[in-house]
Amino acid sequence: AWSEVWIYGRGWLRIDPTGAVSPDRIEFGLGSLPLGEPVPGLARFNRGWIQALQLRWDQINAGWNRWVLAYGPELQQELLRLLGLPGLRQAILALTVFTVVVLSLVSAHMVWQSRPMASDDLIWRDWLRFRRKLGRRGIRLDDSEGPRDFGERLAREAPEFEIAARPIIKLYIRLRYGAVDSDELRSQFRRRVRKFPRL
Repeated sequence: AWSEVWIYGRGWLRIDPTGAVSPDRIEFGLGSLPLGEPVPGLARFNRGWIQALQLRWDQINAGWNRWVLAYGPELQQELLRLLGLPGLRQAILALTVFTVVVLSLVSAHMVWQSRPMASDDLIWRDWLRFRRKLGRRGIRLDDSEGPRDFGERLAREAPEFEIAARPIIKLYIRLRYGAVDSDELRSQFRRRVRKFPRL
């Protein structure tokens, strides 16, 4: 290990700082020193998990100093180059696109989660079909309105549809909330919904 030292009146002089060190210390490291020798505690451990832990901590500390404490324009450009972005404008564009994609995925997931849980249920699909037919005639069922209340309101507001809608609503209540469920009732419910409002 060669160094140069400035000495007044003599200038820069090259010296070998290891020349005054015991050869055993150079060949075998600090672990060969006697126990009374004043050296740092961790310097005595040249193997094992303690040294690995110290080296790992030094690596984390160096990374913190480089990427956080000393973070500046040069490191910004280097980081952008590592990400394949040549400049700040491209980075902002990429971040905007990434944000839009993430928000779109989150929105799609929320819409998927809020879909009716019984969307694959034939009874529920026929009920929605019945509601759509009434909706085309200006009669809409609120999501918070139950089928019995809807039937009562339909009798008041649209008595011309109430006669044909009454058995459909009763069948839906029996199939959806009652203990009775049979293929015959399902077929009857589906058939009445299909023929509505011609009944």
